[in-house]
Amino acid sequence: MTWESLSSFGPMDAAAWEAVIPSMGYMALLRNLRNFDEQKVSNPVANKVAAKLADPDEVARSRQLIFRFYSAYKNAPSLRWGNALEQAMDYATLNIPVLGGKTLILVDTSASMTSVGYSARSTASPVETAALFGAALAKSGQDVDLRMFASYVADHKFPKGGSVLSTADSLVKRIGEVGHGTDIGGALDSWNGQDRVIILTDMQTQSSVGRGSNAST
Repeated sequence: MTWESLSSFGPMDAAAWEAVIPSMGYMALLRNLRNFDEQKVSNPVANKVAAKLADPDEVARSRQLIFRFYSAYKNAPSLRWGNALEQAMDYATLNIPVLGGKTLILVDTSASMTSVGYSARSTASPVETAALFGAALAKSGQDVDLRMFASYVADHKFPKGGSVLSTADSLVKRIGEVGHGTDIGGALDSWNGQDRVIILTDMQTQSSVGRGSNAST
């Protein structure tokens, strides 16, 4: 019996979840971490769930998009899933190349980036996706300046060996700190000789590129 079938009989308690968890697929586990916490699934069972989430072979077979891990991290109230989700994220982003040299990553946190979902089936907002990819790229870089921008620009630290998920989450929570417009040209003025610039944005901008000495370069 699947968890969907079992839940159709009524609310599921810890015993019901613990009975069906061994047969649940990877995505189903991701989607139900909050339910496991709310029904107080035991730590031994939770440890088995966490081990499956962090298993590299399971991650590869699941073929989950990386924002699925962020959604699970954001929605689950317990801290007991954090390490497993972070490991899963690392395995899911193995194809990101190591960025040698210096990299400037600019994440758009303007108002237009806060709309929910790209489609009827999506729940991730553009700013959440941009923050997540920005943090993942920052982790893969040798020397990275991670910044948020809207009307203005501000640094967002990614500590060496830091967490992609918590960095993305803290970046999203800073929406509004640097205004609500989108000044891509102004953001490019913060370039300071880095080897590459990566801009994560919806391209809605009212800026005039080249107003500063760096932007024209």
